[in-house]
Amino acid sequence: MPMNKIVMTLMGLLLMALLPTCAQDMGKKWTLQDCIDYALANNIQLKKNEIQRLSAEEDVLQSKADLRPSLNASTNQSKFKSAQVATASQQASYELLSEQFRLGLKNIIELMTGKTNLVQAQQNELESKYTTILNIYMLKFYQRPLMVQ
Repeated sequence: MPMNKIVMTLMGLLLMALLPTCAQDMGKKWTLQDCIDYALANNIQLKKNEIQRLSAEEDVLQSKADLRPSLNASTNQSKFKSAQVATASQQASYELLSEQFRLGLKNIIELMTGKTNLVQAQQNELESKYTTILNIYMLKFYQRPLMVQ
């Protein structure tokens, strides 16, 4: 019997929550175009499809960024540029994961994995940046003329 009471209470709360929305819409006559526009604007499946499309685009960008270091690793400067691209890609990927998590499409483990990947990309970028700076200063140091006394 208590289960029925809980169900009835929940249904009552749901009805009270929806009643103001229904009351506002009752005064308006809906045309076919209004219905179609409303359905398109509030269709969860369309929103999920758009997020999945964006996710696929980010996957392609990530794949391209993953190839860059192996193709352009001959200098520290190209490594740094690749790290910048990877960081930007991971940032966009993490933002997309956050949105998917907010919509209930991803779980917390996937979100935290994305955050870990972002932090790793940022660390790689900093490492390549300071390695490049160090190498530039070492080149400058060793290329200056010797002072003989």
